[in-house]
Formats: sequence, structure tokens, C-alpha cells
Amino acid sequence: MASWIMHSLLQAAAAASSPADVAPAQAGEVVVVWEGMVEPARERLRACLAQKCFPVNDVKASLALADAQFVNGSYDDARRTLQDSLQRLVAAPGEHPRLRASLLNGVAIVAEHQGDLFDAMYARGGAADALWSAGPDTVVPALNARIAAALTQARLGRTAEARATLRSTAGRAKDVGQPVLEQAVRMYDAAIQWRNGAHRPAERTLREVAGLKGENFRSLRVASAALLTQLLNEAGQVDRTGLLEEAIGRDRNKIRPTLIYSPTIDIQGPIQRDAFGFVPNQTVRSDSRSALGWIDMGYWVRPDGSVADVQVLRGARNAELARYIRDVAVRRRYAATQDPSNAQGWYEIRRFSLGYEKVTPIGSRIVRRAGAPIIAEMDLAVIAPDASKRETS
Repeated sequence: MASWIMHSLLQAAAAASSPADVAPAQAGEVVVVWEGMVEPARERLRACLAQKCFPVNDVKASLALADAQFVNGSYDDARRTLQDSLQRLVAAPGEHPRLRASLLNGVAIVAEHQGDLFDAMYARGGAADALWSAGPDTVVPALNARIAAALTQARLGRTAEARATLRSTAGRAKDVGQPVLEQAVRMYDAAIQWRNGAHRPAERTLREVAGLKGENFRSLRVASAALLTQLLNEAGQVDRTGLLEEAIGRDRNKIRPTLIYSPTIDIQGPIQRDAFGFVPNQTVRSDSRSALGWIDMGYWVRPDGSVADVQVLRGARNAELARYIRDVAVRRRYAATQDPSNAQGWYEIRRFSLGYEKVTPIGSRIVRRAGAPIIAEMDLAVIAPDASKRETS
């Protein structure tokens, strides 16, 4: 079973170009809007390297190329681009902790979408260490990177390690005077507690965070209330979510819809395995870490919180994955809004990737995909209410 709660906690903001030209696809139609982004970005990187550009320009061009490759579904190429830039950065004179952290965060995002959670965990930990060493002005992103690393540890089942990481992060946040992050750590720790059956203490903590006073805690209040609403909905306790939804409606950011329910779904169905539990035809080459499939799903979030017009915009491999994810999207629910200026709602585009952990069977040197399916989700864009005027490229 795939847990969408932990996915929502782990979503990272990618520097993806806003696909403002996307229109919902008709049945069987594939809409390609990012075609052509990769080659111009590749040429800019080549020109930069040919001129022996400074590390900051190298990293900037590499991130742009990796971003285009990622959005286009070329996960292997994106990861190779980032790792090549990391190697050049290590060989360059001087210390470049911020640049290193940017590349490592990129590696973590791609690794998560490939199902390589261990690689993502180590990359996020490395990014946190780099940012922490960069000086006081990078404390906040360093703490956020440590939180992301802890949540990845939780997804890997390393509960004790994840909670220890969060405790140390809370201590650092308190030491440097970051009360919002200190309380955010409590929220994430409560989510892990809930997942491990400690519902009462987890709910108590989430309600406390959702009740914090002060404008600086507004976004955190919404996040905590939304998280608890999702957990209660998932547990079938819908009757206990009313006051939470009202609180979200008072505090929420009017620019973005707030997810309060997404069903858990068993995605074992479309994946066939051999007698040893491995995914057939998914031998992992040393130069290939592709996910088993990815899709870009678009849908409208109406002012009443319902989801409408769910469409598969693009996708690659494993066509049945789209049907399973579409079933999830159709049943999602967002906090209702009372915004008279937006009667149409919001258009969301989400990237979903399916992967499996890598294992090496006993007596073999061939790495295979096996274990539980791993889904990564990312927000590619939220388009303004006039998105119906888009044109398809």
C-alpha cells in the first residue's frame, strides 16, 4: 500500500519551468509541452564548459539542463548531468558548499522519483551538511534539508533514526532562534508517530501545532491541520474533521488549494513479478536507474474542494499506472474556499513516478528491482483560474 501522507510531506519544489501552455488531453492523446527544452539547455552547458566558466555558472547551467531532462522524463540523463557537475565542482579550487548543496538536492529529487530512497537520503544529508557549513545565512535551508533527510529515513522504515534526526534538528532550530522550524519538526515527528500506531500523542501534537498563535505560524497551522485532516480521513474518522477544515479555510493561502484527503491505493496490480519476487525485465544496468513509469496528471480543484476533469497529460512506460493514479486523483478532496473572485478553481499538474528499490540477489551480481513499490509525487505547476484559455503546443 502506498502512503500519500508521507509523499505530501516529502514533496520538494523543483525549479521546473511553468507549463503554462498545457491543455487537458483527450482520450489517447499525448500532450507534449516541454519538447525542445533539453537541447537549448544542453547547448548552453556545452558553451559554458567550452569557455571554462566559473563553477557557479557551470552549476547553474547543469541544474537547468537536469531540470529539463527531469521534466521530460529522462531521469537517467538528469542524474548523470548532476553527478558530472558535482565531480567538476569537487575538482574546482575553493569551497562551494551552497553549489554542492544545490546539486545534491537535485540528485535527491531525481533519486526519489527513481525509487532510490537510500541515495536520496544520503544526498539530502550531504546537502544539509554543506549548507550548515556555509554560514549563518544558510541555516534555514540546512534545517529544511535535515528534515527532508529524516522523512526519507522514515520512508525507509528507519523510524528510530528518523526521530533522532528530527530531535537533533529541533535542538538546532531552537539554538539559532527558528521557532517555526522547531514546531515544524514536532509536526513531522507526529506524522511518523501516527504511522507507527501512536495515534493519540500524534493527534495531540498536531492539534497543538495547528493552534499556535501568531502570523508567522500561519502556514504551519494550515499544514498541521491539513495533515491531521488527511490522517483522520484515512482512518475513517471523517466526522472529526469539521473544525479542522474550518480552521484551514480561515488560514489557508488563497493562491494554493490545500489537500485534505487522498486515498491510499494498492499499486501492486499493474506490476507483474517473477517467482522470486523480482520485477521482470527490470535488470538495473550500472548506467540506468530509470523509474518503472511516470505520468503527468492534470485536474481542476473546484472551490468546494472537489476534483474535476482529471486528465493524463503525458506519460512514459507502464500505461496501467495512469489508470491507478487517476483513480486516486478523482477521489482527492481539498479544503473548500470562500473566494468570490475565483469561481472556477485552480488547475494543478502533478508528476507521479513509480519505482522499486534496488537489490542484488544472493549468488548474483545483477542488480534487480524488487520490494515494495515506491511512488514519488511532485507539483509541476499551479495555473491561474484563466487556465482554460491555454493552447496546446
